[in-house]
Amino acid sequence: FAISGPPAGAVTMEKQSIAVYADEGTRHALEVLGFDYDVVGRNDVNDGVVENYDLFLNRNRSWGGLNDDGRASLTAFFAAGGDYVGLRSTGIRMAQDAGIIDVDYNAESGNAIVDVEYSATDSVAGGFLDEDYAFVYTPAWFTRLGTGVASSAEFADGDFIVSGFWPGWDVSGAAGSPVVVHGAAGDNDTMLIGLDVTFRGHPENTFRLLGNAIYNGLD
Repeated sequence: FAISGPPAGAVTMEKQSIAVYADEGTRHALEVLGFDYDVVGRNDVNDGVVENYDLFLNRNRSWGGLNDDGRASLTAFFAAGGDYVGLRSTGIRMAQDAGIIDVDYNAESGNAIVDVEYSATDSVAGGFLDEDYAFVYTPAWFTRLGTGVASSAEFADGDFIVSGFWPGWDVSGAAGSPVVVHGAAGDNDTMLIGLDVTFRGHPENTFRLLGNAIYNGLD
């Protein structure tokens, strides 16, 4: 059906300029999804390069591993409305250290397939069944969500391990806990993912979480 214009409240899907500090598996996922991106290293971040982008996707760079100029540049980037997607513990910790989202989390050693429950009303969970599966490697989950932070997905309650290696999973407190969350501070949108959604380019079912996260920040 033809329409005379976009519906009220609709958000235009715009191409995002993306700076990526991540491994080859994450870069492969972005290519499969059709995103253009630029790889940045520590020197680039310290030199303020990220301020030229719409979104910073980070899997491997710690806040403490940057110099003062790099931390000041990212602070300015976030304050100006730059969006952030943090993967696994390192990406989550940077968001904490930068002060752009109010959460606490835990992480343990593990290598497993897990049962995940997705929020049917959350845009980041779009395309998933209410109950689906994901892969974790050194899983991270959230123990507290501050004001304005929403959960997109949680480990299932009870026996959420489907297969694999995670000693002590049953006493970890992870069952029923959020594993994908997002929040906003001004025009900055921050998405944090404790699952390993791009591990070595294998878990294609969860690549879409990355795509959803990138577009979630569109205003």
